[in-house]
Amino acid sequence: MINETYFNADYINYGIATFDNLASSFLTNFIMVTEAWAWNMFNLMDADLPLIGSFYCITLLVIGYFILMNLILAVIIQSFIKAQKREIEAQLQEISDEMLQDELDDDIDGDGVRDGDVLEEEFEEEEVKKQFE
Repeated sequence: MINETYFNADYINYGIATFDNLASSFLTNFIMVTEAWAWNMFNLMDADLPLIGSFYCITLLVIGYFILMNLILAVIIQSFIKAQKREIEAQLQEISDEMLQDELDDDIDGDGVRDGDVLEEEFEEEEVKKQFE
């Protein structure tokens, strides 16, 4: 007589999570890292040696979560770096625009030469002449 509770149990995965070949092993490991690690660990413990099954699952979870955490943090840090880079570029553009506007403001007659610098040089020359007189 077949026990109906055995077929309706949550830990029966109907052959989805196996280690029979490489593809199903990767799928099983992915499932264990993302969602249903406890039932797979119980199945591994029932299959052969309980200590090896529990050690494998716990090791996989620690390493898997560590890798996932690093990937998530890498994405977050990369987005912060991009945002900071955009802010710095905007500030540099603003500073260069201000400097260009200052240069245009100093060019009184529009010949491309900063007249403020020319006036300062002439003023300095007059100061030197006055000192030697």
